[in-house]
Amino acid sequence: MAMEATTQAMKSLKQRLGEIEALGGMGNLLFWDKQVMLAAGGHGARKKQMETLALVAHERRTSKELGDCLDALHKHPDLRAVLSPMEAATVREARRDYTRATRMPKELEVRLAALRSSGYDAWSKARETSDFQIMVPALEEWLEALKEEAAAVAPEMRPYDYCLDKFERGATVEKIDAIFSSIKQPLIDLLRKVVAENKSVAIPGWSELKFPLDSQKKLGEKIVREMGFKLENGRLDNFGGHPSTTPISSPTDVRLTTRYLEDNLMFGIGATIHEAGHGLYEQGRDLEASENGLIASGPPSLGLHESQSLLWERSVGLSREFWSHYWSRGVVEAFPELESSLGRISHEDFYRQINVVKPGFQIRVDADELSYPLHVLLRYEIEKGLFDGSLSVQEIPGVWKAKMEEYVGAAPKDDAEGCLQDVHWGMGSFGYFPTYVIGAIYACQIFDAADRDMGGELRQQVGEGRLLPLREWLRDKIHRVGSVYETAEELVELVTGKPMDTGLYLGHLTTKIPNTILALGPAFVFQPCPGSAGLFLGLFQEFLLLVGKGLKTSLIATLGSAALKLSRTISQSLFSSKYFSAFQFGWTLGELPDNGFTFKHKLGTKVGGVLFDSDGVWYSSVDLLKRTITWPKTTYRQLLPEPLAPVMINPRKPYHLMEEAYSDRPQKRTPEVAGVLEMAPSTLNFRH
Repeated sequence: MAMEATTQAMKSLKQRLGEIEALGGMGNLLFWDKQVMLAAGGHGARKKQMETLALVAHERRTSKELGDCLDALHKHPDLRAVLSPMEAATVREARRDYTRATRMPKELEVRLAALRSSGYDAWSKARETSDFQIMVPALEEWLEALKEEAAAVAPEMRPYDYCLDKFERGATVEKIDAIFSSIKQPLIDLLRKVVAENKSVAIPGWSELKFPLDSQKKLGEKIVREMGFKLENGRLDNFGGHPSTTPISSPTDVRLTTRYLEDNLMFGIGATIHEAGHGLYEQGRDLEASENGLIASGPPSLGLHESQSLLWERSVGLSREFWSHYWSRGVVEAFPELESSLGRISHEDFYRQINVVKPGFQIRVDADELSYPLHVLLRYEIEKGLFDGSLSVQEIPGVWKAKMEEYVGAAPKDDAEGCLQDVHWGMGSFGYFPTYVIGAIYACQIFDAADRDMGGELRQQVGEGRLLPLREWLRDKIHRVGSVYETAEELVELVTGKPMDTGLYLGHLTTKIPNTILALGPAFVFQPCPGSAGLFLGLFQEFLLLVGKGLKTSLIATLGSAALKLSRTISQSLFSSKYFSAFQFGWTLGELPDNGFTFKHKLGTKVGGVLFDSDGVWYSSVDLLKRTITWPKTTYRQLLPEPLAPVMINPRKPYHLMEEAYSDRPQKRTPEVAGVLEMAPSTLNFRH
């Protein structure tokens, strides 16, 4: 009898939760339409529609019938023994939601729904005119309403802890403070170091290029499809507002918006990849569970949701491997009208440019990977001050400017570029911003775990344009699991084998950023070299080659770092010795270097060169000529920001073929030469 009652109660619970989910989807649809399609004159009516829907949803979430279902299930001595893990988690989540909803005054629920609409409108107008004062009344009302909500729903919690917990289960000010305290100073120090280096990898003429929006849209759709996002179960729209992901009925209807800019290709493509990462999470949810009212099929936290968007945007979309595939097969193909300009640019050039640190850059969504967490820290500190009373709404612009100057080195020129750039506060999403950094930390761990489980071949797969294996791994390990585990922390530890690891995140930034923005690295290994020194350096060379092939254990990483420092010392010693003269650049017309970039041996011979950068990627003379040389009237012009020091490996043939290929003797272009030309013709930029 008890079992029958439990089964009936669970069936009734799923039906009622399904209806509540449907109402939530209707609300999301109204808001998506407000963002993308709604006529300018329809906003007043839309506000009334959203208020009414919120009232109906509140009545369903607080109904006695729903409470009775939960009470009946609560009486069972061991629900886990009779329910599936997803069902048991749904009961847990429904109980929590019901408790909070029944504590929420109906009038406050309607007021919050109205504020979401009016606050968005106030933000939109304020940003358009760069006038923060338009936003002040809405922000003050939001703070008052959220404090009332916290007091009514979770009186045992501090108001800002309540806001944080809504987006990241279990988050508190103390926990977020601990995360930021462990990364704040290292990030600031690294950023200042990078700025002090003042290196540039800007592609000449890039800022003058214009990328047609229709072509960007097609490129964005191509990428999200190949990521595995199903446009037959969603949409991707370009509009002028904040990029977003709106689940209408996951996983069958998930709608993305992005924002393409004619003069900034990566802004729109990056935003599209980011939102598609969110969309894949929603499309990856368990269909049967979602259709049957099992609300635990949804994500346990916004931080985990952000980890999926940031994993795709950064670990994949900002990687060298991604652009080794999507530069020629994506960008160059998408913009045939720019072929003459894009043909002179390599994927390596583009990779380094999109990862360059932009000191003082103001816009969070377009900030570089190093500056980004400092943008989030600024917002978190302002929110904390607003809730603890140490900061007033009127003080936001001034505090914003001061903290931007302190953290990233420049203050915004106006409110639109500063404190009005994000929609979150207008929508009442206080407590949301920390999830971006939590997501970034999780993203590093999850990507690392995926690579581990795939036998270290994940980056190779990305470089081949094979993105679906990663989507399937994420779907199996993260998306379909939903909220079976109560917190994201539990799930991440289960998947990666360790709790949140800020050290891994800092290590990723410390390794990637300097190696991206600096010129190619100094000499590693030299050959030939007589006697025991030659034997030592030969073994040393083989060790570094192993490191360069991606052995990523902590021991190898540590040894590799030490080896790099040692090799630099050896480099400086040998190149200042009697054996080598200074590195040569600036050959006169007709002096095509027969072996690329060389050192002239003082005894009269030349040693062929191959360069390694600090990531262990090597460049032959062909690669270097592709990257760095144009041919003015009288000299080569070096485009890299500083001279390169080569790693001397055994001489190779391609650079000899380059001389023949680009001499004035076309009759000497043998099939072997033609093969070299096929490797590089579109990116060589010799101009007579």
